[in-house]
Amino acid sequence: MFHPRLFENRNVVVTGAGRGIGLEVARQFLDCGAKVIVHTGRKPGRDLPDFLLTAESERRALLLHADFSAPGGAAGFAEDALAFFDELHVLVNNAGTMLGRFPADVLTDAD
Repeated sequence: MFHPRLFENRNVVVTGAGRGIGLEVARQFLDCGAKVIVHTGRKPGRDLPDFLLTAESERRALLLHADFSAPGGAAGFAEDALAFFDELHVLVNNAGTMLGRFPADVLTDAD
């Protein structure tokens, strides 16, 4: 557990935060006073916990969806993030989906 105000007024992006580990990481940063952009997954409409909706209504969080596997998906997400924050202090790059298991040395851009 971090000190309760360790990240106060810090700007944080957490990708893959619609559930699981990423969601809990986003919660911890919010609890420590950070403003957090929460990547909620590829598609809108996911049921999100009340603490995220409350944080968004209080302007402590911005909830964004983006498909990082689609052309321009990551770039669009980055543009939205930069429009919300004037600077970024922390990036938690947690997004990842099992589209298959591939050895790193044989991955292509298409994969």
